[in-house]
Amino acid sequence: MTFSYYSGFSTPAYIRGIIFSLFLFFGRKYIRINRTSFPFFLFFIWIIFLMFLSNEFLYSFKYVIQVVFSMSMFIIAYEFFDSKEKLFHLLKGLYWILIITIIAVAIGYIFKIGQIGYQAKDQEEEPFIGLLTFGGLYAPGTVLAITPLILKTDLSSLQRKLLPFVVVVLFIFLLLTVRRTVILIPIIGLLGFLLYSKHKFKILGYSFLVIAFLFALLPLYEDILSSRFKVRENAGRFEEDFYKTEMRYIENIQMIEDIGKFENPTKIIFGIGNNIFAENITDGQVSGRMFHTDIAKLFYGIGIFGIIIYLLIYFKLYLKIRNIPSNGYLNDYKSAALGLLLISLFVSINGSITVISFRAANFLLLGAILGYVKSEAKQKIFTKNKKVESHNGLFTKQSVTLT
Repeated sequence: MTFSYYSGFSTPAYIRGIIFSLFLFFGRKYIRINRTSFPFFLFFIWIIFLMFLSNEFLYSFKYVIQVVFSMSMFIIAYEFFDSKEKLFHLLKGLYWILIITIIAVAIGYIFKIGQIGYQAKDQEEEPFIGLLTFGGLYAPGTVLAITPLILKTDLSSLQRKLLPFVVVVLFIFLLLTVRRTVILIPIIGLLGFLLYSKHKFKILGYSFLVIAFLFALLPLYEDILSSRFKVRENAGRFEEDFYKTEMRYIENIQMIEDIGKFENPTKIIFGIGNNIFAENITDGQVSGRMFHTDIAKLFYGIGIFGIIIYLLIYFKLYLKIRNIPSNGYLNDYKSAALGLLLISLFVSINGSITVISFRAANFLLLGAILGYVKSEAKQKIFTKNKKVESHNGLFTKQSVTLT
């Protein structure tokens, strides 16, 4: 939650870096190269190689560390979470993440602290204070998306009763950001459950119940929501064809044009000569707007070759999810994994590759679920082989007796 209360290079940011370093150190024995993790390591090698060729080494180093740390969560989790007990321990911990998030957001609103939110140009109203910046609520929104999986754990009776209210309150805070990406994250994540889960109608029922609560509680937050919406509206965010003036749209058009011109092949294909994720920084100073979408950020950082490696990671993850059986108790795990993958792809439109908290949570959960499913598959194969061995042993013994 420090993302929304402190600047990027503040003390808590360095403390978080130390925590990630310790996590990787103690989890180093789970860092293994296999068919699933190989694309990750290939991507890491490529961005580290280009980092040393960057004109802005320190900035590139900072962003490369953020990307490597967050994506390494998948590699470790994929090997560590090999039992239902471990996975349930993680999922039950997510319940408290939701509680802590609500407390942290409430503190921001009550005491008017945190980063400044949106304020329309030439507007006299004071800017909105609190947890209104996008990154602070990406990870909690992701947790909201897999609450059907949290309900599968052995939560206490009180926790089960409180969870619907926790979901409603946190989603209200998401609405008050008036940020499309933040609001849509839990909705996108639930698509996986609507596709694969056996309990899709129950999930739909709970979703409508949440919507009913949101409308019932509307008088409590309607004024705040209206004022936030007005600020966004005055800034022209809801005008027709507004997207054509947004940099996340313009930068991708520019990217396509640069590819078409093909003036510098080494930069375009391999990214050599670019700054890695620190695109518009010159002599340590910001010289232009940072690219918003991940594809543009990747293209101007690591070239088309790097993008292909990066997309290979997602393709490999999709294949792993697709191959999970769509029957039995694994349905919900397949649903949650697909939802997490869709969230990651969706948020990349808004630019998230260097948002370390969100990416770490997303890859940690993806790795944990796929790691557990992998262990279940191995266990089934082991059990099947034992049965075959037992049957063959009995058959041999009977044959000798008959002889």
